Amino acid sequence: MRIFAEDMESITESRAEALLVGIFEGDDISPDEKALDASLGGVVAGMRDRKEVKGKVGEVASIHALGRLPALRVYVVGLGKRADFTPEAARRAAGVATKALLKANYASAAFAFFGEASHAGADFARAVTEGVLLASYRFDRYLSEERDAPRLAEVSFTRSGNTAALTEGSTLGEAMAAGTNFARDLANEPPSTLTPAELAERARAMGVSFAMKVEIFEPDELLRRGMGALLAVGRGSVNPPRLVVLRYEGDPGGAKPTLGLVGKGITFDTGGISLKPGQDMHTMKTDMGGAAAMLGAMHVIGALRPRLNITALIATAENMPDGNAFRPGDILRAMNGKTIEIQNTDAEGRLVLADALSYAVELGLAPIVDAATLTGACSVALGPFYSGLFSSDDAVRDQLLAAARVTGERLWPMPLDPDFRELLDSSCADLRNIGGREGGAITAAMFLKEFTSSQPWAHLDIAPTAFADSASAYYDKGLATGHPVRTLAQLALDLAEA
Repeated sequence: MRIFAEDMESITESRAEALLVGIFEGDDISPDEKALDASLGGVVAGMRDRKEVKGKVGEVASIHALGRLPALRVYVVGLGKRADFTPEAARRAAGVATKALLKANYASAAFAFFGEASHAGADFARAVTEGVLLASYRFDRYLSEERDAPRLAEVSFTRSGNTAALTEGSTLGEAMAAGTNFARDLANEPPSTLTPAELAERARAMGVSFAMKVEIFEPDELLRRGMGALLAVGRGSVNPPRLVVLRYEGDPGGAKPTLGLVGKGITFDTGGISLKPGQDMHTMKTDMGGAAAMLGAMHVIGALRPRLNITALIATAENMPDGNAFRPGDILRAMNGKTIEIQNTDAEGRLVLADALSYAVELGLAPIVDAATLTGACSVALGPFYSGLFSSDDAVRDQLLAAARVTGERLWPMPLDPDFRELLDSSCADLRNIGGREGGAITAAMFLKEFTSSQPWAHLDIAPTAFADSASAYYDKGLATGHPVRTLAQLALDLAEA
């Protein structure tokens, strides 16, 4: 899809098939609306008077131009209240509008969301671009009958002056959306296709395409390095585990430490011997959402080339219950030497991360940020809209929160109180892999903290947000979201700029 900014005195000059004008809830009619009404006989004002449109975010109404404009149809898109109009509101409005455009099968569209100077900056152009491209995402490669592809091929931003800022923002938004959709593709793949080996190879291909250094540790190398936790999780599957190491060198010889991104890559999770219920087990193909997010972030980073060194570690395995699978009661030894009593084999994500985090510490990465679809308890605590943010370092926590405010991917700070560590005490090992029902997301994070040494570290529990149980402005029901690719990439950009 081609996205560009065009300079014009009036939005009525646009030659796109569909023209989208934004209106604010409870606000006076705007100059853009007046220009439309001059050509369309006051239809927009009439719709306002009759309360057919109120301007709420998510509201879209269409008007046939009837040959009075170069455009075939005008869409009136609600932007919400003017005081609340943020880039995220623009992103959502653009997503809803794009779904309407795709349904109507238009090939070109012009967005007139930038009528005011305060809304004509790069941040709003980026948000609208992301909304358009995220809402345009499809995962239809496995349909036996070819589905007509959406025709929307060209999107323009109409604005008198300042097209340079709109172009800058749209370029950034395109990179962010491309990385997010790359992650969504990975997470939506069936587990029969996306085995640990296949995930590793796709990571390699992506890394090579952006001139990154790529290593893949196979079982023999994992054994040599003492990664007993990762090996144990993959032991019950015919598809052996892998550890992928991606190195982006944006600042060779630089003084800044290397940012570490660590992702949980369980390509399918049956629960192992502690077998999950069959209902909704099919969604466990997205249990590698953390790994997908890290690879999506590296995709963005490779495209934007920030001046920062970044290493991503992807711990990937398939958790299956065959006769060689690890068992409740087993004691494993992780790479950093700590022993782990297994009380539930369905708490496997923290085990593969234990070895990956230990390796991140050995490499001296700082800060280290991991992402994982780790606990159902986090979904219970926060619902479907927020990911849990746990951090041993206040600065890293605040940097992630600041990045999330830019991207609209919501994070909520959670506690790491030392009292919760006692819930992981074991009578026969250094710690056990579960801490009971209460505070499950917190005890899982406390478990991970044991493998981070004194490095500044943050953990994102994305179990609530990695998969869309219902449709929203720019996500579709039943598909992966790619959360939090854009936040991780924004963090990298912020650290490079700092």
